[in-house]
Amino acid sequence: MELTKVRNRFHQMIDEVENQDMLLMFFELFKWRVSEPDSGLWKSLTPKEKAALVKAYKESETEANLVSEVVVKRKYSKWLKP
Repeated sequence: MELTKVRNRFHQMIDEVENQDMLLMFFELFKWRVSEPDSGLWKSLTPKEKAALVKAYKESETEANLVSEVVVKRKYSKWLKP
């Protein structure tokens, strides 16, 4: 997709968001990525790892895909102990 179309679609999507918390979250993420495009952990990830993170994030938007903190702590308790 060409840059102009991406920008136009991005603006359209922003205009369609009614959830202020979600919009602020994306704003902070976008602001961080613009100010620090090639730094930190993101830079150290492979394209496959980046794609997996993006996919996981998109899946997390569906509540049925979420796992409670209690379940996660129970499942990974051996790694959480000091």
